[in-house]
Amino acid sequence: MKISEILNKSVSQISNNIGISDSASYIEAEHLILKVLKTNRSSLYIDPERSLTIKEEKYFSILLKKRLKGKPLAQILGYQDFYDDKFLINDDVLIPRSETELILPEIIKYGDSISSNNSNFKIVDAGSGSGCIGLSLAKKRLKWDVICIENCFKAIKILNLNIKNLKLENVSVLQSDWLSSLRDESIDIIISNPPYIETDSQEIDDNVKNFEPSHALYAGKNGLKSILKIIQQSRRVLKKNGYLFLENGFNQSKQVTQILCKYNFKDINVLLDYNNIQRFTVSQRY
Repeated sequence: MKISEILNKSVSQISNNIGISDSASYIEAEHLILKVLKTNRSSLYIDPERSLTIKEEKYFSILLKKRLKGKPLAQILGYQDFYDDKFLINDDVLIPRSETELILPEIIKYGDSISSNNSNFKIVDAGSGSGCIGLSLAKKRLKWDVICIENCFKAIKILNLNIKNLKLENVSVLQSDWLSSLRDESIDIIISNPPYIETDSQEIDDNVKNFEPSHALYAGKNGLKSILKIIQQSRRVLKKNGYLFLENGFNQSKQVTQILCKYNFKDINVLLDYNNIQRFTVSQRY
């Protein structure tokens, strides 16, 4: 089958099974064929009437079937674009989300204000997963000391691969249960995109529930178990006037703010995502 034919045939299958537009389906089909042919988009269209080999067709069929069963495209491809880079991912780490990118300029702004007069500036990405947050910051600010904390050994393998691929030398990895292994008042900024979905939530998409790692999704009966632990530990670990950045669920902002107040965090600010959902909470330890 020709490249053009296999692309056009796949569009309706992806669109009907996944429930996305034809244009989005075409882009997905392109990504799958690019993976099969190990080429780039410009090269693909030099000869769109080229026929795939039997081996290439079989491989494409395998990838397409995975997608039609709901497996996220990023997991099939093995990477996800985030901020300015491609991050390797697999089934052991959460797929980086575009809305998470929104918090990075804010973190950089706060970090610049602290690090300008601090030669021992340290920033922690707690629950780092693929490392998309911490490594993106480390690449933008090579003089920052970035500590990526992750408790899942399989996720740490992916994290280390991404550090190697990005050639970063200002990042260290710590296997720990959140912040429990850090010294008192040793960190300037803590960032975390922790699990925040209720264990029995009915609102989670099937392709997320069925394919992404449960340890990165669920956080107890009310979805706040991990956030509560991070806030408690941050109180001990942050330096005086240090900052805590948290990503939270769409309906959790009020509760997160209440917990922060309980543990004497001040200057609490709530930031919105692309959909005007209260997605991020920034606070300061006094």
